Amino acid sequence: MELECNLVASGQKTKDQIMLPILTKMRECFERVSNEAHKLDQAVSRHYECLGASNDSWRLLKPDFSKCGICSNHMGLKESSNSGRSMKSLYCVTCRKGHSLPPGEISIMSDARNGNEQVCPICQFQVLRVVREEYGGNGYMICPKCFNDPPSEMVSDASMSSTGGFKCSRCTHPACPLASGVRGGTIELFACPFCAQQRGGGELGKITLCKKGQSFCLGCSSYSTTGCSYTLWLRAAAEASVEVDHPLCSTCMTREGRSSRKLKIVWKPGSVPPHVNNVFFGCILCDSNKLMDAGITLPESSLVTPHQRGRSIVRGGQGRSRSMSVGLSARGRGGRASRTNGRHNNDQTCFKCGRSGHYANACPG
Repeated sequence: MELECNLVASGQKTKDQIMLPILTKMRECFERVSNEAHKLDQAVSRHYECLGASNDSWRLLKPDFSKCGICSNHMGLKESSNSGRSMKSLYCVTCRKGHSLPPGEISIMSDARNGNEQVCPICQFQVLRVVREEYGGNGYMICPKCFNDPPSEMVSDASMSSTGGFKCSRCTHPACPLASGVRGGTIELFACPFCAQQRGGGELGKITLCKKGQSFCLGCSSYSTTGCSYTLWLRAAAEASVEVDHPLCSTCMTREGRSSRKLKIVWKPGSVPPHVNNVFFGCILCDSNKLMDAGITLPESSLVTPHQRGRSIVRGGQGRSRSMSVGLSARGRGGRASRTNGRHNNDQTCFKCGRSGHYANACPG
């Protein structure tokens, strides 16, 4: 690489001539190191005992605690306090391999759909629930294998810089009900238009792609701090991702003087009319007419449902045309708004879980 840079400095080569070969070589080195990382583990294991293998330093809490995804036998839950703090791990006697666990109360996660034990679709290990007493709540879910060895193809952007192990909430697996990570979820699609109106062009929130349950949506990053209510539900989307490698929308930059990234949406089968393409690729702001063909309209600041705490809830949604929306409260899902005694009977839709009948401040989840 240094030789090639010297050739560019002396004028014998151009930057474009050396960039592609250098990047190709660096990628080959990275892939080789990643694919052969197990060799380092094997070399180190000759000098250190496997996590949880020793019965002297590890106390067995529960035998046959959860199933191993490699051999299908059950692993024991162990605890050690030799390091000065309590540590827990799962150890498989058959595979002779240990999996470290985060601090907290560990229990088996059950599938709410059928009552069976939840299994990770990536590595077939049983999913565990972790509850930390100091935080309370329902805790969070992990797969013991993925927690220690994150699957690179399912890692969301938010997980790349995060610490504390790989949790199910950071996974992007399309078929797992526990996976709520989104590729490109930390990337700004465009500046929030509601923040621009409310703050007069001050510090603006950014509209990002996120996932609530099994539904994709676009939301403002300032919701947790200022209560900005910009929300666009994409309930008909089977897949959604921010196209980082593609250039910014030229129309937005030319006409509006703003930057906007393009979004790719794969619609669920049968969720859009036959004349609508199964894949949407474009700018949400400039190609809103294509979204209307799929029954989705952009949120408008004039369509407001008063919030009990003085904030406002504004929804963009599926199944509502713009002409139907005028003067009515925009909702996260399609449907007609009824009138009672000459007034609108607004549908309450929760921002957190997407269900109707309550607002986010009273969400039971």
